Amino acid sequence: MSEAGDPAQAARLSEQGFTLLETLVTLAILTLIVRIAFPSVDKGMRWQTFSGAAVGVERSLRSARAQAIRSGNTIRFATSPDRRQYGYGRTIDTLPEGASAATPDGSIDFFPDGSATGGRIVITEGPWQRRWSVRAISGQVERAQ
Repeated sequence: MSEAGDPAQAARLSEQGFTLLETLVTLAILTLIVRIAFPSVDKGMRWQTFSGAAVGVERSLRSARAQAIRSGNTIRFATSPDRRQYGYGRTIDTLPEGASAATPDGSIDFFPDGSATGGRIVITEGPWQRRWSVRAISGQVERAQ
């Protein structure tokens, strides 16, 4: 008898692959898993971007103070009216999309002796917020809890 007509051979061939239905069910399950997992990945990436921006703001504040001491000039740290940019002098940085920065007390001036006018800066993006305060006497930058 030929192999094509052998029932045992036909049974072995059908067990070697997947049916179309099995493949479609597997794809549907994978699609559901990706849809559930992707928003959490997106949120994690947005958090990392926000965290990086927060580090940049703190670095800029500390750098403005150091520049004032080093140069012997008063250095003004400020945020833009649209709250998307921050910095001092020619050192201006832009926050990621959706984030905003504000200096509720107005700009913060750092003086050559290391002191400052004092003040606060807040950055926000959705549910996240980071705050810093600058002490007037010492010019020290502190992250608020």
